[in-house]
Amino acid sequence: GESTLVGRIPYFLPINNMEQELKDLSVRQLKNFIQDLKLSTTGCIEKSDLVNRLLSGLSSDLTEQHIADLDCKVLTRTQSPTKVAVLCHGYGANFQDLVDIGNNYHRSHPDSKVMFVFPNAPIGLGGGSQAWWMIEHMISLFQTALPSGNLSPIVKYIPGGFQDSSDKLMATITRIVERYNLEYTQLVIGGFSQGAIISTDVVLRLFPENAGALAIFSGILMCSDIWREGLEKKQGLKIIQSHGSQDMVLPFMLGNELKKLFESSDVDYSFVQFQGDHSIPPEVYPQYYSLLD
Repeated sequence: GESTLVGRIPYFLPINNMEQELKDLSVRQLKNFIQDLKLSTTGCIEKSDLVNRLLSGLSSDLTEQHIADLDCKVLTRTQSPTKVAVLCHGYGANFQDLVDIGNNYHRSHPDSKVMFVFPNAPIGLGGGSQAWWMIEHMISLFQTALPSGNLSPIVKYIPGGFQDSSDKLMATITRIVERYNLEYTQLVIGGFSQGAIISTDVVLRLFPENAGALAIFSGILMCSDIWREGLEKKQGLKIIQSHGSQDMVLPFMLGNELKKLFESSDVDYSFVQFQGDHSIPPEVYPQYYSLLD
């Protein structure tokens, strides 16, 4: 089928500029790209045909693409990004949920060459809601561990299906790196709540040693042995973390366990505590946006 295109032709992106960027790609890259956009290569004989097919599919800021194992919303004004920001939604939301964080950035940085990718978690809950893993067991774990103050079962916990979703997210990120000839240092991986936890796992467990940046909005420490080991091998990783002191969904004390892990390491780390609940407040945006500059 045709790709789902949302939005309008961006007046700020001269089409000849994008055309040149696409011409610089190989035929194989162009074909993969067309496939990801859910377009067809039927009738494309010359390389210029592939470029024109892509130009028609990319005439919007926001496109829906299938990248490796996941459906994604892609928000961009360039096909030669200097950085790619991947933002993962929380439990029960979907890939549209965090798009405004990218829109706000582009409004305040009109010449930006940052591309935003918003993956859809692979498990459907119905009604457009998605999840990175099912949470029933985790809820019962919280109910027994939190009142006792013994957080060890939570911080060591690896949910069923969790690493499978991480692997799918990593496959999507790897495809993006290959498509745009990027280094992993040009990536800013992050998310909210469940999306923050899956992002942390991908960067600490699966990324190469030279990673870019990690943004954790209301995340917690889990898989602690694996993450600690991965963190020791990372070079030049920048991390920002934020958590609301009144968070009743993923309590602040669990975010604080993650904070302790990062503070005991050599990474470039900053923590934003805010008065509020399970959310991403506007005061966190400037620090996140600084990772993209």
